[in-house]
Amino acid sequence: MRVHLAHSNIRDVVHRRLLEKTDRAERDLRALYARHRADLKLFAYDGDNIGEDDFVEVYPLLPKYIELIMQITSAMRTRSSRAQGDDQAIRGLLQLLGELFRSQGLADEPVGTLITFDQIYAVQHTALDAEIQASMARIHRECEDDTSGLQVRVAKVVALLEQIQETVPTTALLVTQCLLDRLDRGNQLGPVTEALEELRRRNLISYSEKDGYKIQSTAGEEWERDRRDLNVSAEAVSEAIQGALRHLIADPERPRLQSRAFPWKGLFSDSNRHSDVVLEDPRDEAAVVVDFRFLADDERGDTIWIPRSNETALRNRLVWVCGRRNPVNECARELGKSRLMVEKYKGRRPSLPTARRHLLDLESDRADALEKRLRGVVADAFMGGTIYFRGDARQPGALGTTFALALSAAATADLPKLFPDFIGTNVTPAELLQLIARDLAGVSTKFIGELGILHIEGGRYEASCDGTAPRLIRERIETEGGLDGASLLVRFAGPPSVTPPA
Repeated sequence: MRVHLAHSNIRDVVHRRLLEKTDRAERDLRALYARHRADLKLFAYDGDNIGEDDFVEVYPLLPKYIELIMQITSAMRTRSSRAQGDDQAIRGLLQLLGELFRSQGLADEPVGTLITFDQIYAVQHTALDAEIQASMARIHRECEDDTSGLQVRVAKVVALLEQIQETVPTTALLVTQCLLDRLDRGNQLGPVTEALEELRRRNLISYSEKDGYKIQSTAGEEWERDRRDLNVSAEAVSEAIQGALRHLIADPERPRLQSRAFPWKGLFSDSNRHSDVVLEDPRDEAAVVVDFRFLADDERGDTIWIPRSNETALRNRLVWVCGRRNPVNECARELGKSRLMVEKYKGRRPSLPTARRHLLDLESDRADALEKRLRGVVADAFMGGTIYFRGDARQPGALGTTFALALSAAATADLPKLFPDFIGTNVTPAELLQLIARDLAGVSTKFIGELGILHIEGGRYEASCDGTAPRLIRERIETEGGLDGASLLVRFAGPPSVTPPA
């Protein structure tokens, strides 16, 4: 007689029968749990929620492994031509667990040993689709030189976990948790991540921000070979870096002087042929100019930039020289390759095979992720550099913990030096028209006390122009022997003066 099995039966059949313990074994396991509770919390899958009773019931599995295995086997059945119900799924789970105990010699292992997902792969791999099995055979061949065996073990776990990565991304942390083979093993995230990245470098697995790691398919191998062979020009690398800086300079809060916010103007220069490329132009002479310098090692340093930042051409700029360039260049090249691949295939998308269309979508996602990553890498590079202003050198990290905070702090500190003659009076267009009216009547008091353009004598407005602003303008005109309006704006709308906006 066949007994119907449903999800509600799992605890009775799996927990309390297949994994039932003797009284002595249960006491030993409770003592084991007490000793390693902290390790479980730190390193086990869903470790925060592992209680003593659950641990004892399902050992040598971990409590949430049952659910994870069920998700994986259900996903594998969904891809199979043989549709099965929950009844068969749970029978399959029982058979899998039984085979694990028979084939993996678990009964002979010392207490504290846990079942790992590479062991589950050993009894389940024939149910994977043929392409994954072929790719795994290639991984076995190409990883023979890995004496630790970790690369193959990692790949086996990825092959299982990728079955459910639409809902559970295959992260390095999850792979590490699924390889926890002993309660006293400790943190293995570093070695596992290194193994994953080595497999990725060798084009044996792939990675996306959305889904995580995945066994590389045949189509994926060809795609990655095409991508790896692409040549990204120095111009494309520079443009990607400039794009990241444009985004970064848009974020910081505008610095203020006497409540007046000053816009940013961004410039970019590198060691190649780019000099003073405009990143952000507010069309406002009264802007804080940030001069980003993406330079080679021998072009950086205080001995060069302390005197240069005090030269006439750079005195009114915050010169921000980067730190290490290599991480930025590498990330920008990777972004360039993704953009080239997307550009190469997006026009042909309707005619591409299904596998290629999927790879194109993944590449587009990778380009978006790399674009965001590049912003962070560029920010880190400049946070590791130095900000120079008129012979003064400052470390960005001392000004703020982020790119935006450091830039705002530097600009706010330097505004009084950039605009020492700044007058915060705001004159509207309507008020300006009062000065050229035929009869001066009802004139704004701003022109009298604050700006000193007019004064009242005998009940009439007289143009005295004895305030600071008109006096400086008059002296400039006299010194130059006459100036037109455009020349006056160039001189007095930017440092060291500024005309507040209407």
